[in-house]
Amino acid sequence: MRLAALGAVPNNVGCDSDNLTLLERYNEIDNGGVEHQLQTKEPVFENGNYRLNFNGRVTIPSVKNFQLTTPEEIGEVLCQFGKVGDDKFHLDYKLPLNAFQAFSVCLAQFDL
Repeated sequence: MRLAALGAVPNNVGCDSDNLTLLERYNEIDNGGVEHQLQTKEPVFENGNYRLNFNGRVTIPSVKNFQLTTPEEIGEVLCQFGKVGDDKFHLDYKLPLNAFQAFSVCLAQFDL
């Protein structure tokens, strides 16, 4: 009762009658100034293994290794993260990401 009086009423997002998926809902709403969408680059299957080309920056295969690109330009890597030792990793990023955003994405990768 007290929360409603302060205006903090929860928004029931999951109660839509049209049963849209999360992606469909995202595509229907105004993106609020979001200029970039990033996706993980798919590895290439060669010699019986899946590989990403890190150009020598990553030396140890790991499920935590990733590269982020835009859907429009798959060949341009905006962020890459990979294992180089037992407890050592390399993180490379460039605009539009800043250091905080790139590091946040890497921390989320450790939840696997």
